[in-house]
Amino acid sequence: MARVIMLTVLLWWTFQVASCSNKLVVILMDGFRWDYFDHVQMPGFSAMARDGVKVEYMESDYPTLSYPNYYSIMTGLHCESHGMVGNYMYDIQHNKNFLIGSNPDQSLPFWWDDAEPIWVTAEKMGKKTSFFYWPGCEVTIRGTPPTHCEKYKVTLIPEFDYSLQQTINILQNNSAELIGIYLEAADYYGHRFGVMSQNLTNILEAIDDSLHKFRQKLKTLNMEDDVNIMIFSDHGMTNVTKTVNITDALDLEDIHVILPEVPYVSIWPLEGKLEKVYDKLQSANKPNITIFRKEDLPDSYFLKNHSRTAPIIIRADNGILIHAPWKCSECTNKVGDYKGMHGYDSNHTDMRAIFRATGPAFKKNFVNNPIKNVELYQIMCHILGIKPSSHNGTWNHVAGMLVTDDTFLLYYTGLHCEDHGMVGNFMYDTKNDKNFLIGLNPDQGLSFWWEDAEPLWITAERQGKKSSMFFWPGCDVNIRGITPTHCDKYTRATLIPDFQNSLRQTLSLLRNNSADLIGIYLEAIDAYGHKYGVNSAELNNMLVDVDKTLQEFRNNLTSVGLKNDVNIVIFSDHGMINISKIVNITDAFNISDIKIIFQEPSYISIWPEEGKHDKVLNDLMIANKPNITVYRKENLPERYHIKGHRRTPPIVIVPENGVAIVSPWKCSECSVIPPGLTDKGIHGYDNAFPEMRAIFRATGPAFKKNFTNGPIANIEIYQIMCQVLGIRPNPHNGTWGNVENMLAEVATSAGSISMFSLFLLFIVFIIGLPIYM
Repeated sequence: MARVIMLTVLLWWTFQVASCSNKLVVILMDGFRWDYFDHVQMPGFSAMARDGVKVEYMESDYPTLSYPNYYSIMTGLHCESHGMVGNYMYDIQHNKNFLIGSNPDQSLPFWWDDAEPIWVTAEKMGKKTSFFYWPGCEVTIRGTPPTHCEKYKVTLIPEFDYSLQQTINILQNNSAELIGIYLEAADYYGHRFGVMSQNLTNILEAIDDSLHKFRQKLKTLNMEDDVNIMIFSDHGMTNVTKTVNITDALDLEDIHVILPEVPYVSIWPLEGKLEKVYDKLQSANKPNITIFRKEDLPDSYFLKNHSRTAPIIIRADNGILIHAPWKCSECTNKVGDYKGMHGYDSNHTDMRAIFRATGPAFKKNFVNNPIKNVELYQIMCHILGIKPSSHNGTWNHVAGMLVTDDTFLLYYTGLHCEDHGMVGNFMYDTKNDKNFLIGLNPDQGLSFWWEDAEPLWITAERQGKKSSMFFWPGCDVNIRGITPTHCDKYTRATLIPDFQNSLRQTLSLLRNNSADLIGIYLEAIDAYGHKYGVNSAELNNMLVDVDKTLQEFRNNLTSVGLKNDVNIVIFSDHGMINISKIVNITDAFNISDIKIIFQEPSYISIWPEEGKHDKVLNDLMIANKPNITVYRKENLPERYHIKGHRRTPPIVIVPENGVAIVSPWKCSECSVIPPGLTDKGIHGYDNAFPEMRAIFRATGPAFKKNFTNGPIANIEIYQIMCQVLGIRPNPHNGTWGNVENMLAEVATSAGSISMFSLFLLFIVFIIGLPIYM
């Protein structure tokens, strides 16, 4: 019978902790207004909302035209940053025109190269992307095209159905991680027939039916839980109420270029003629329009700071069309019979767009507050597991829609912090009036701290397995009446000599069949990361030593004939970043108002004295210290999964990534805590930051070979360990579909008992323990 060691090494750096499959399908439904759902029955979308998330509405960038908002969504940047300032543009530097769908010059890379859309970033990071009729996918942007692109054409229901079927094929073949589909039908019918027209209603119902069939097909193929789907639109639509003709307010001989997109007119006067053109437009006093010099455009439009924004912009009121002549080197006068139009002020309700999403990355039946379309980019990067470029989004605006969360000490139980109760390295329990001071006080060994959940070694012992733990924090604690068979208590930082000794003893345990589960905790990488900083020579040398020690251990397994009998699982608890700034908050409150304060530099916990909560909070807010966020417990983000436990303090202070907070300590035993901050590296920040990502590696008969899984959350590891050990897991927050593909076919049933008798060796490099321990 095969024997399994799970070597769980808590390292800290290359692994994104995200709980979802990284397959992502994005569908851009042009012109799909936010409130169409109120007027048309769309059961497919309704089912998707129950199975996933939606926002109340999504705000587009101004002008609420297609190309500006396509690019805002796919880059996370506003128009003045990404350069797509209209559907029709003139570039002074190149003396070229961009005429949407009309001229070859629109495919020249310089129009697109001011920003990097997500498909380019994904390709650069080794992901494959496939796009159907997506505007711009045929352009080689910053030297990188998508893996596949079917060039834009007018896309109605037949093209949509074709794209969806091709998407199924791609997903089945694992030939792309990011798939994009562009659908023009709602926009096309909205322009042609108007909002609330029967023709538009019919096409919306057809879109809904196609979407429903696509999701049903995914379900039939057992792919529903493996694919994330994001559906969004670029803008809304409104019915045309009036046309304003400004032809007589213009002298074309004074104008170099005029591009009159009917709700949004761009004018480049000839040199020296700007004031004349502007003054004549103003004196004409045409109704229902506003004339702006470029520099006077509202800051909220995020438009005036790009070279392609015209010197004069004319904005129409909602529902108004502007009639004016076209003038450019390739222009012909365009006359359209529009019943519906967009391009108006983004604050108008008719211009609001939609966002719906479903899949393993998203919560179910969740409604988020309104967001701006620049927020979507970071969600897509997060799901794909790629590092985002600089963008204008704010993570907290979207994080509540996602289920990917990973906080400290989740591996053992498969539970989030608010469920297992370990809400920090330093804790105060109001019920028992006790402190938990990591590695520093005897009370941390009291059972009540640990008994809100049952760690793996206790479950294993309860089900007849023997466990042996080396320097594992908490293995010395009697949890729910049970201890491991063997525990070498954690009393000091564990470095390479301790690691080597633990591995020698592990080999002996394996040869003697005297343990099923073996856990090793290694602190070396964390200790050196704190002391010397990320990318320091000292840390790099330590990483080499760890690697050599692991390789020697695996060679020893081979030499004694155990290589094919042992499963090794290696993981870390979090990442690390160098300290970039220190913020001292000592003068931001009165220490006499505080009962307890724990000053972990990246996470401050405060219990005010009775009746002083609001005063302490107000003092902190008034101090307005930079680079920190002060939370009431109840206002902590849902995705942290921390506010639901009684040990989470009433006030929590969270700094920005790399910022260390300095404040006094105060508790009955806090005198044992060494003063000062000497670390160069630190962790404990928002788990959305790439620097906080961890690793997971595994080998042995239970695992596939040469296989790369999508990003997972650390809570997923618990179920793997239970599966390989052949024990029944307790209730947990993991999702089997997120990890099962890593396992060999003989061990891939979530509810089955494994064929392996497990010696579980997990070596844990807990990076989170302070260097002063």
